Amino acid sequence: FSRVGPDGRVLEITEPELAEHDFIVRLTLTSLEAVGDSCLTLGYDDDQMFAGHSVLVTSFDGVRFADAHAELFG
Repeated sequence: FSRVGPDGRVLEITEPELAEHDFIVRLTLTSLEAVGDSCLTLGYDDDQMFAGHSVLVTSFDGVRFADAHAELFG
């Protein structure tokens, strides 16, 4: 990803690929939204892994999470 540096120049940022455990421990659950009896949305802080975007995971079948979708927002 790119980030604007203090001098106004665009800096290309690259980070090494994370192991699964390291990825999981950097996500922090910050919100839980329940709509009706089967829609749950979990919001996570990404510890700047995705340039500060919000990570949202939505389950359309409640706690089963068999029909779930993840997205970056913001």
